[in-house]
Amino acid sequence: MNTERVNRGAIEAPLISVVVPTFNSGRTIVRALASILAQSHGNLEVIIADDASSDDTHRRVLEFADSRILLLPSDKSVNEGPAVARNRALTQAKGSYIAFLDSDDEWFPEKLRLQLAFLEAHPACSMVVSNAEDVASDGRIIETEFDSTRPRSGPEAWRVLLKYSFIETSSVMARAALVRRLGGFDPKLLVSQDQDLWIRLALEGEVGILPEVLGRIHQVPTGHMTRNRYRKAGFVLPMIERHVRAQAARLSKEEIDEILGFRYQAVGQDLFVHGYYLLGLRLLFQASLRQGNWLHNLVYVSHANPVGSLIKQNIRSALKG
Repeated sequence: MNTERVNRGAIEAPLISVVVPTFNSGRTIVRALASILAQSHGNLEVIIADDASSDDTHRRVLEFADSRILLLPSDKSVNEGPAVARNRALTQAKGSYIAFLDSDDEWFPEKLRLQLAFLEAHPACSMVVSNAEDVASDGRIIETEFDSTRPRSGPEAWRVLLKYSFIETSSVMARAALVRRLGGFDPKLLVSQDQDLWIRLALEGEVGILPEVLGRIHQVPTGHMTRNRYRKAGFVLPMIERHVRAQAARLSKEEIDEILGFRYQAVGQDLFVHGYYLLGLRLLFQASLRQGNWLHNLVYVSHANPVGSLIKQNIRSALKG
């Protein structure tokens, strides 16, 4: 027996492919890349799929001059969205595991090592999700991801993911073979393509949860989801409805009403408070039909509309005076 070969194989860690989509990410990509290269797990490759950036993203990436970094420029002149970019990166990935990092975000040094150890120890898990800090644009830590969206582990996590997503893309590590078998991200989904893949992965195996805070999610006003908020009704909700129909035999009527009612309400409130009043009202009406919480949604609308907000501001000012 070749003892040298056995010993070398015993200590050789699996290769992890890190997928990073970029679009005009010159202001944040250096921070993201630095956090990847600072990982305590060193056997990794970084695949950056650019999505027709027009700023200095390419130059900043190439300045790292690290052989583990592969930059995939886009051959398109227009932005195609993160699903297409990530799928392009997946075609080049050689690792047994895939970790995703958005170019706005960053990891703490032990992130990959701890997630890899978890997946290696739990073969029934299709993916593992860690906690992260939400950081405001001024650098203030708002909360952790799991503070506002309670996670669910195990083989039934898909039920919770239908109701709400507790998963940030930058907090995921998944098995590469499974991601490929599922076809990666759905390019037809301009938004919610990540939620769709997490649901499909959760239906294929258990979801592992690491409660440790292993990264930072930066709230960027120019981020993809912020720019495409108004598209949620046209992409997120039909995607969830499709999954609900596919799993209808495993869901009770009460579960379906709870899932769809919660989704309609969340999207409706988000759209209403950001000025999409008619669409927001329609979704809140649909939520009330599912959940019967007419009073709750009526109170929300009365407080969130511009007149209600102005009245509240005047009351606060009067009380302070």
